[in-house]
Amino acid sequence: MNRLVIFEREYSKYLPTLQAITLSDRLRVNHVRNILKLSIGDDIKIVLENKGLATGKVISLNESSLTLNIVEQFSGKEGNIHLIVGLSRPQTCKKVIEHATSMGVSSFDFFTGALSEKSYANAKLFSEKEYEELLHLGISQSNGLYQTPELRVHKHINRELFQSKNQKYILSPFTENTFLDENLDFDRPITLALGSERGFTSKEVEIFKELGYKEIKISPSILRVEIATFAALGQLDLLAMKSKKNVI
Repeated sequence: MNRLVIFEREYSKYLPTLQAITLSDRLRVNHVRNILKLSIGDDIKIVLENKGLATGKVISLNESSLTLNIVEQFSGKEGNIHLIVGLSRPQTCKKVIEHATSMGVSSFDFFTGALSEKSYANAKLFSEKEYEELLHLGISQSNGLYQTPELRVHKHINRELFQSKNQKYILSPFTENTFLDENLDFDRPITLALGSERGFTSKEVEIFKELGYKEIKISPSILRVEIATFAALGQLDLLAMKSKKNVI
């Protein structure tokens, strides 16, 4: 993790000063001691969940707990990409959730597609909210994001919710249209829809098109769900950087 995430339920007890914040979970304490190899007096990069970024200073550290003071706070970045994904194997969904979060996805909508295995919706990943740890890992690895993405699971294509999205695209190998052909506004939300591991049915593609989604091709190859996700997000990242460079 690039930044230590302190959850809203944790730091809220220390407001307004945010001094002597004590954490005692093994994962974060071990990471600070054994991976970052920090000591008392060292600075540490922090995400204050849903509040912003910060720099902290370690004031106490042992095998079971970490205590730190917040010395500076500053604003972070907000993700503006909404991801709609056909339910796939839990291991695939885990990769998508963690790494897409780090790449700027602000919300996930998983749905049971016509070709999805129906039992995936009841996997522990969703029923026991195991995805929350993955969202937080994604934030910690990101370049300045601080808001925990929303995640929802639907039994079918949620027409009302999915139609309300902005700049809507469905990934498809059956078009020659690419992101280069689009006049993207990176100051507004962008929505990407991907099929499950077995893809979309032609009927599902038509439903999304009726909801205003445009087909986009990101590769001449048929990609795995997680690879397609990262490839599409990477292309958008590159175009966003180019857009900002041209403005400057």
